[in-house]
Amino acid sequence: MKSSNTGLSVTGATVRFAGRAAVDNVSLSVERGGSIGIVGESGSGKTTLARAIVGQQELDAGDVTFDGVRLVGRRSVEQRRAIQMVYQDPYSSLNPRLTVRQTLRELLRVHRLVSRDGLDARCAELMGMVRFSAEALDAYPAQFSGGQRQRIALARALAVEPQVLVADEPTSALDASVQASVVDLLSELRRDLGLTLVFVSHDLGVINALCDTIVVMRSGQVVETAARAEFFAHPREQYSRELLAAVPRLSARDAPGEAGSGPGLAMVPAASIDSPKSAAGTPVAPANQDQPQRAISEE
Repeated sequence: MKSSNTGLSVTGATVRFAGRAAVDNVSLSVERGGSIGIVGESGSGKTTLARAIVGQQELDAGDVTFDGVRLVGRRSVEQRRAIQMVYQDPYSSLNPRLTVRQTLRELLRVHRLVSRDGLDARCAELMGMVRFSAEALDAYPAQFSGGQRQRIALARALAVEPQVLVADEPTSALDASVQASVVDLLSELRRDLGLTLVFVSHDLGVINALCDTIVVMRSGQVVETAARAEFFAHPREQYSRELLAAVPRLSARDAPGEAGSGPGLAMVPAASIDSPKSAAGTPVAPANQDQPQRAISEE
């Protein structure tokens, strides 16, 4: 069965655990190349919805469609490649025993995306996309800071050439300056690669910077769906107004402008990639990030 709509669409999605609806009749849509932010407090069902979109959580009712094709049951390899997830904790999602090169090469080989002779060149290209030099390919996950590991996780997701990127709280464990670098990178990748972005977060400052459309969830249900400027200037629902009121320094004056353009990132100040640099010019991990075992040079 096909839908007339293009892009990503969720219709009447319901997920139950022990008889309780974690996601309750949720519908949303985002056009190809667009970005949608799913916000809400902990337990609102936003991560369960994200897992259902990627295909990691089976729906009890409803549909997920992409480019008009229903994604039901066990998805094909092509369908799984098309929608990729970036997780909140990149360290737990990376194999600590594999170098970055080994991780990327394995994906490229399994999916037969490049010839054997082109593996290393493609790995270097992927690292360039997330602002690393090729030198970082032979390092292990433990040698990177938290923000750097998140960028490695992005490179891994991009390796299979997805069309939709679902990011589940990818900046929540990072300090403000590192958040800014990851947000800037996601905006750049979306623009340069034409990615569709589904961004799950409780951080309205980050959502404000990245997303064209805002979906507010509470207790498994959608409370409000609105365009970015409309939501931040004139939220319709009381719960949405309460969420906005709880965010320091985020006000209606931040709303105008294109998502990802910068001024809307009220809670995340602009900064260079990951961290300040030492006098010697090597990256220095922030105090609340894991200190790399050796400096990883970047572009």
